[in-house]
Amino acid sequence: MSSRSVNEFAKYDQLAEQPGAITNMWETPPWVVSCVVHVAVLFILYQITMTTFSDEEQVIDSTMEEVVLQPEDFKFDPTVQDQMGSDSQMNVLSPSKAAATEAGRDPQKDVVREVENELLAVQKPVTDNIPQPNQAEFVESVNTTGATEYTGGVEGAIDRLTYEIADSLRDNKTLVVWLFDASLSLKERREAIANRFENVYAQLGQLDVTTERALKTAVASYGNSTQLITPDPVDDVKDIVKAVHDIKPDETGKENVFQAVHTVTNKWKSYRTAMHRNVMIVIVTDERGDDYGKSGENMEQVIREVSRLGIRVYCVGNAAPFGREKGYVNWRYPDGATEKLPVDAGPETVAPERLRLAFWGTNGGDLEEMSAGMGPWALTRLCAETNGLYLVSEESVDGPKFDPQIMREYAPDYRPIKFYE
Repeated sequence: MSSRSVNEFAKYDQLAEQPGAITNMWETPPWVVSCVVHVAVLFILYQITMTTFSDEEQVIDSTMEEVVLQPEDFKFDPTVQDQMGSDSQMNVLSPSKAAATEAGRDPQKDVVREVENELLAVQKPVTDNIPQPNQAEFVESVNTTGATEYTGGVEGAIDRLTYEIADSLRDNKTLVVWLFDASLSLKERREAIANRFENVYAQLGQLDVTTERALKTAVASYGNSTQLITPDPVDDVKDIVKAVHDIKPDETGKENVFQAVHTVTNKWKSYRTAMHRNVMIVIVTDERGDDYGKSGENMEQVIREVSRLGIRVYCVGNAAPFGREKGYVNWRYPDGATEKLPVDAGPETVAPERLRLAFWGTNGGDLEEMSAGMGPWALTRLCAETNGLYLVSEESVDGPKFDPQIMREYAPDYRPIKFYE
């Protein structure tokens, strides 16, 4: 490098070191450049303007008018209105909503509620004696046909039959055939029923269902054979009572009950087919019957006959002994002495289903006479198949008894014997 160049650089260094010396553009500090640029941008933005139009201010000038409420005379009707309601939460505002509603109302508006001045005419209450309807009309008809019912003795059984007869009379004219067991052991029961007939017809008269000779009654008895005590059905209750008292005892010891049902059905079936009456057959006995057949053929034939004609069969009898064929009835001698006589009263199923086993810890004498809580199988099946009822009026044994309500859950199979075998 020449000496001249060296001198020039030295000269420039001296100028830079002197205070107040001016440097060129490239030697300016960065913050100065940034400041200049920002000032320039702000100046340019300051030059941009936008024209807006301001609305004129509205002057609100309102005068509060004082409203004076005039008192009004309200009249209220003391008559109780036939309206009912409930304080349901669906119709009541919550406290927050109720407060918001009150706060949002315009205080300058007054809501005036007007009460109607119309008065309702109050009618004079009726004070005359109104006849009360019969309670039997309010009893709901419950289908209990085909079941065994405990009625509380002979009187309860007759009262239950009175209800069944009245219910049949409300539907149609009715013929009731009373079929009595003529055995000596049933004499007291026949007398008790005969003495209660007047009460039965008095109750039916109160129900107003005996008009126009709607109720006809026939009486028959059976033992070894069937006897028609009333050749034709009668209307007078005195004739019915006399017919029952005139039943002659049968001393043969036979009780052909199914033959008797067959006989009275053929005798008076015209009341069902030609006269279109309801027909009810009421059997009064203390035994099961001797003629249902080895395989139940006689019983099945009678069931088909009465079912085809639509005749209902009811029975007032004794409860069957549990798992036994023999039951016992109390026989009273003329001198007042009593004796327990064996009768064919069971079993409650087609065949006995109870084993004769010893009872450990006891002689088991009291367990040999247990009540089944339901009627003998043959007669109960006859009632069940014809939509009737077996009414238990007396126990056939004096031993332990089952609760009838519990025994309903263990009812025997009342289908034909062929299904049982």
